[in-house]
Amino acid sequence: MSIKSVLLSLLSLVLFLGFIIGIVFLFKTQFILGFIAIFLEIIPIKIHQKAVDEANGGVDKAFAKFGVPILVLVGIVFIVLLFTLWI
Repeated sequence: MSIKSVLLSLLSLVLFLGFIIGIVFLFKTQFILGFIAIFLEIIPIKIHQKAVDEANGGVDKAFAKFGVPILVLVGIVFIVLLFTLWI
């Protein structure tokens, strides 16, 4: 099990969700900047790819390949619903 892979996976998860919060705020305030901010998602994608490459055990490989994308999708749904419907 690679600790570096797990840490990179968690970092990419936090960056994904942080950038999504920023993108939702930008879309609510300035529509054009929201589209430009979508390109910032390249950073967590590259970190996630590095985490998958660094994984050498079964648990960290499963977490990097399947766990992080599932958590990102759940987080995106929650964040978009939170900022668009509930507030």
